[in-house]
Amino acid sequence: MIKNMHDGLISALENTLPPNKNIANALLDILPLGKEAVYRRLRGHVQFTLDEAVIISKELGISLDEIAGIKDKDRAVFGLRLLQSENLIDKYCEVLNMYTRIFLKLKDCHSKVIAAFRIIPYSFVLPFSNLSKFKLYRWIYQTQAITNTIPFSELIVPQKVIDTQKRFIDEIRFITYSYFIFDRNMFTSFAREINYFAKQNLISDTEVQDLKSEIFELLSVIELTAATGTYSTGKSISLYLSDVDFDASYAYFRGDDIELSLLSLYSIGVIDSENPYVCQSHKEWIESLRRFSTLITQSGEKERKSFFKIQKELINNIL
Repeated sequence: MIKNMHDGLISALENTLPPNKNIANALLDILPLGKEAVYRRLRGHVQFTLDEAVIISKELGISLDEIAGIKDKDRAVFGLRLLQSENLIDKYCEVLNMYTRIFLKLKDCHSKVIAAFRIIPYSFVLPFSNLSKFKLYRWIYQTQAITNTIPFSELIVPQKVIDTQKRFIDEIRFITYSYFIFDRNMFTSFAREINYFAKQNLISDTEVQDLKSEIFELLSVIELTAATGTYSTGKSISLYLSDVDFDASYAYFRGDDIELSLLSLYSIGVIDSENPYVCQSHKEWIESLRRFSTLITQSGEKERKSFFKIQKELINNIL
């Protein structure tokens, strides 16, 4: 099994790296090994350790399924991105950077993302400083054992987080085609979360108004996107409103040389897999939800206007 994994890793490296890229040099850049140690592994005199295989998989976006040679429909390798770490900010940036590298692979090919969201998608929230800060704040508040919870105003978002988020937003909007299915209650749920923290005196009235203002701005951005069917990059996007409830948020990405499925967990955590059987099932599930949804992009004008009008009224009543 160890030899099979070793051979699978070498094969995956050859398939992933550009023809002009030296495999040994690539490994020297990402592994804490000397030149001779790397060549011993490439010659097969020494096997790659599991830790080394995981590092290579993460840095180069190679599927662990491919490395392990898993072709069984009943088994798959999943990446667990729960953002649990002593240094939360570093872990958060690490996960965003990993997905940004995936988006870069999808940038210069015929790529596609399909997704169903119970919550407002990250690609829409992150451009707004207060809303993106609130997402982080809520997650830290819920997942960390904090005895003396700090108020929203005292959470300082480092510049590296802002820069990482911007790269994430910029690259995902270069995917050739996207379609998103929205839960009709996602804005109302978000507003209720803000209202909860306001009642706990953790968010001031002024901060609530700032957040509310950005929600209205976000609604306008999404409404314009729905009407035009394009991002600012010119890439196509279609938006749907679900007529049924779904139990989680799902996303499926596909490019010339990559296929990835994601399932949301614990607010901003995810699990992902490049296993072809998992990806196919994920894709089919999202597409099945589309059959229970109403298209509001470049059509369904009456439905679109009604939805955004209702969201604004509900947010006004909650906040």
